[in-house]
Amino acid sequence: MIIWGGRSEFFSLVRFSTGSRYDPVGDTWVATSLESAPDARSSHLAVWTGDRMVVWSGDTGLMEVSSGGLYSPASDSWMATSTVNVPGGRAGAPVVWTGAEMIVWGGWRGGPLDTGGRYDPVSDSWAPVNQPTTPGARTHHTTIWTGSELLVWGGCHEFVNCPTATGGRYDPATNSWTPTSLVNAPARLFIRA
Repeated sequence: MIIWGGRSEFFSLVRFSTGSRYDPVGDTWVATSLESAPDARSSHLAVWTGDRMVVWSGDTGLMEVSSGGLYSPASDSWMATSTVNVPGGRAGAPVVWTGAEMIVWGGWRGGPLDTGGRYDPVSDSWAPVNQPTTPGARTHHTTIWTGSELLVWGGCHEFVNCPTATGGRYDPATNSWTPTSLVNAPARLFIRA
């Protein structure tokens, strides 16, 4: 298990740029390298690619940033993620790993977002997630990778419309969205599927 960043208290303005690796077999913790690590932040996104951890965006205590890093536990080293074509920074957005790309959509930056991006760590490149037909701006929603589509459900459009009973299906192969059925749909936020 690798942890990185965060804060020690919910209302604290102090963010961390440190991390640790936990070995359950040896029941031991080892600090991750600090060299070239991303700047301190919390509410960031993180995914495991199979050999590296991608950390991106998050809240510095003053603003949401659109930067990140790739951490390799094999070499205990960090490499900055590309900032070319990167989506706007955000906090608390769910993220999925497709087996080849990290997909992020929605989240919070002064309000709910209806934007996203796809990050390929092999080419260190970003591609946009098509926006015109998204399921609507939201935060605190759930995302799931089905093996071919990103499913988005629930969350908050605004705090006056929370939780919502809407969602969408995103196909990265066609860069297109399809709305999910609303018949008998439950309104939820902070759910895990």
